[in-house]
Amino acid sequence: MGGASKIERRRGVDYFTNVKGLDNLLWVYGPNQGSRTAAYYAGDDYVDIVGLDAYTDFVDPAHIKGDASAVDATKKIAAENASFVSRGDNSGTQQLELALWQKASVDPKGQSWYIESGTGMGQT
Repeated sequence: MGGASKIERRRGVDYFTNVKGLDNLLWVYGPNQGSRTAAYYAGDDYVDIVGLDAYTDFVDPAHIKGDASAVDATKKIAAENASFVSRGDNSGTQQLELALWQKASVDPKGQSWYIESGTGMGQT
């Protein structure tokens, strides 16, 4: 629902439950609105799960938000010793990540800020 207001979000819940008769729904709220997050929350009566992502201003210690270059962002993460969690599962995603570190001339292996979960996307 993008930038929908609180009232519009509540109408969406009401539509699915009251109009369509669906009673086995989980309404997940995952905003990315920074300091305006609370303004978009539809309320406890309408939301079952709240999941804040890691792309808000509050959790960007390396200040990479808005960087046009993934290589530059990778360099900043290393320079700031900002925590970085890799899947470490030899997936295509991890291969791309390792290529970015190489282009940034950074070897993250063994660094205190670099964590390999050794699990897939869902678990990481």
